[in-house]
Amino acid sequence: MMFDRAGGPRFLAGASLVLVALVAALPLWGPGMVNTRGGGDSPFLLQRTHQLVENLRAGVFPVRWMPDAAYGLGYPFFNYYAALPYYLAGLFVLVGVDILTAIKAVQTLGFVAAALAMYGWMQSLTGNRWAAWLAAVAYTFAPFHLVNVYVRGDSLSEFWAFAWYPLVLWGLERGSEEANQRSGETRVRSASLQVCRFAGGQGAVLALAYGGLVLTHNISAFIFTPFALLYLWVRWLRRDIGHRTLVIGHLALGFGLCLAAWFWLPALAELGYVQLGPSVGISPEDYFHYSQHFRALNLVQWTLLFDYSVAPHLAGRSPFAMGLAQAVFAVLGIWATTRVRPYRWFLLLGLLISTVMITPLSRPLWDHLPFLSVVQFPWRFLSVQALFTAAVTAQVANRRVSESVKRSVIGYRLLVILIAVLLGASTLLSLHPERLYIGADEVTVERLQLYELFTGNIGTTIRYEWLPNTVNPRLFTSDLLIEPAAPPRAIPLENTALNATLLERRPTRQTWHVWGE
Repeated sequence: MMFDRAGGPRFLAGASLVLVALVAALPLWGPGMVNTRGGGDSPFLLQRTHQLVENLRAGVFPVRWMPDAAYGLGYPFFNYYAALPYYLAGLFVLVGVDILTAIKAVQTLGFVAAALAMYGWMQSLTGNRWAAWLAAVAYTFAPFHLVNVYVRGDSLSEFWAFAWYPLVLWGLERGSEEANQRSGETRVRSASLQVCRFAGGQGAVLALAYGGLVLTHNISAFIFTPFALLYLWVRWLRRDIGHRTLVIGHLALGFGLCLAAWFWLPALAELGYVQLGPSVGISPEDYFHYSQHFRALNLVQWTLLFDYSVAPHLAGRSPFAMGLAQAVFAVLGIWATTRVRPYRWFLLLGLLISTVMITPLSRPLWDHLPFLSVVQFPWRFLSVQALFTAAVTAQVANRRVSESVKRSVIGYRLLVILIAVLLGASTLLSLHPERLYIGADEVTVERLQLYELFTGNIGTTIRYEWLPNTVNPRLFTSDLLIEPAAPPRAIPLENTALNATLLERRPTRQTWHVWGE
C-alpha cells in the first residue's frame, strides 16, 4: 500500500521522487560544469551569478546592473531579465558555497521542486497517488526539461519555470476546493469575508507561486498565464466552481502579479532606454524570427533514445522537440483521459493548445498578437506542453481507467513503474554532456570579460539585448581589456590635459582622482 494511505507511504512517495530528481541531475555533478557551447552558453551562468553576488555583497537589492559586464563598462541586465534562481545561487555563495557548486545545487533543487510540485498538483486533481507519482516522473524526464539544462545551459530561469507551473495550478485546485467547502458551510457569509479568508490560505499560496513564476522567467509567465486562466474558466463553465471562486482566483493571480511588480514595472517603464535586440523588428529570414522555429513532422524525434545533438549535419532533427516515448505514452494517456470526466477538458485543451502553438498552424497568432513575437521561439511552448503531456500520461495509471489492471495490485504497480523506467531510459541513456573543466577560483572578472571578448556575447546575451540606446553601434571591446594599465580617456578643458586614477570600483559607484597639468 505504498501510495494508498497517508503518513509513511506519502513520505516514501516524496522520497522516491527526490531520488528520481537526483538521477536526472546526476550528470551535473562532475568536475567543472556542463559545457553547452554547441546549443547554449553555460558560462553565462557563471557571469550572471558572479555579478549578482557582487551586488548583494555591496548591499544592493534589487539587483539591476552588471558592473563588470559589457567589457567592464557595465550593463543593465538584471533590470530586464527575471533572475530569481540566480538570487538563490547567490545566497549559497554568500554563505560560503563556491560558485560552481552553488549553480549545480540550484539546478538540482529545480529538478526536485518540479517533481514534488507536479506530484502535489496531480494528487490533488486525481486523488490517485500512483497516477500523481507517474506524472511527476514523466515531467522530470520530459526531454525539454533536460534540454534546458544539458543543451541550452544558460536557461536556468526557464528551467525553474517548470517548478512553478504545477505549483500555480495546485494553488488554483486547492483554492477552488477550499472556496467550495466554505461556500457549502454557509451561504450567509459575506463575499468580502470569503475573499479575506481565502487570501489568508490557499489564495496566498497561489499568489506567491504566480509571483515566483513572474520573477523566475517573465516569458514563461507570459505564455503560461492563459493556461492558468483557462483552468479557472473551464471549471466555471462546467459549474465545478461558482462565480465567487472564479473572481477570487483572478484576484489571487493579480495579487501575485503585484508582488512581482518591483521587477516587471521598472522593466516595462524603461524599455525605451535600451535596445531590444533580436526579438523585435527583424526580418523573417533572421534566425531569431519565430517563423524559423516552428515544428511540424519534426515535432517528435522518431528514435527510441532522445537525441540531444545540435550538429548542423542532422538536417531536420533538433533537441527542441518531443521524445518518441513521451509522445507514445501521451497518446495512450489521451485515450485514458477521455474516460475521466471531472478534469479531462482542461488537460486535453491544454495539451492541444500548447502543441498547436509549436506548429505552423499557429502562425496567424504569431503574426498578429502583440508581444507574442517577444517569445522568439515557438518551441518554448514545449515547457507547457510537457506539463500537460505528463498529466495526460498519468491517466494511464489512473484507477478510474485501469480497473482490469488494478485487480492485480502487483500488476498495477509494475505497470506504473515500467512506464516510469521507459520514460527515464529514453532520455537518460543517450545523455552524455560535455564538460568545461574549470575551477571556482578561475571565475574572475578578468576571465569573464575575456569570455565576452572572444565570444562576442555582451553581458550574457547572444547579441545586444538591453544595451543602452546610446551604445550604437554595439561595443566589441574596451580599452580596459586591451591595456588595463592605461589611464582612462578624459576630455580636455580649454587645452588642459587631464589625468585620472581609479581609486575604488564598486557595483554602484566608482571613485576617481582627477587632476590637470
